[in-house]
Amino acid sequence: MKYDDVYDFVGQVGVFQVCASSCLLLYCLFALDSMTMIFAGADMPHFCQVEELENLSYDLQKLIAIPLDGSGAVSSCEMFNLDYSNYSMEDYLTWNRTLMMDNNTGVVPCSKWIYEQVVFVSTIVSRVRVDSCQLTVYNGTNAAFECSPPSNANVS
Repeated sequence: MKYDDVYDFVGQVGVFQVCASSCLLLYCLFALDSMTMIFAGADMPHFCQVEELENLSYDLQKLIAIPLDGSGAVSSCEMFNLDYSNYSMEDYLTWNRTLMMDNNTGVVPCSKWIYEQVVFVSTIVSRVRVDSCQLTVYNGTNAAFECSPPSNANVS
């Protein structure tokens, strides 16, 4: 059987092929919207931004300004309450956390963040920052985030 004989047997473009292609196209359009959030809404590792430490590497910024949480990981929402303008660049480069701070050093919440661009360069998470989000799960399969903007944000 030749290639052209298959068209004679099956038929060329008909009503069934048009309907099947249209349904597949509509499904892909709706599915694409859901799949895009996997990449656009990915959670990026982040930590507090301290403007006085901008010229230092990320690792050094974390060592100097960011406390560790209970599991030993770097906190993403808090930083040490220090006056960083009192320290010189030499102090930063030779920073020893145990000598420079005591157990009474307080922490404050972040107002700006630095997003590490290890996997993603930019996502919705790095563009829009919210104070709190609540995950709502529908039927065990679909989920939606309900978020409130930061209390100090200008919402227009």
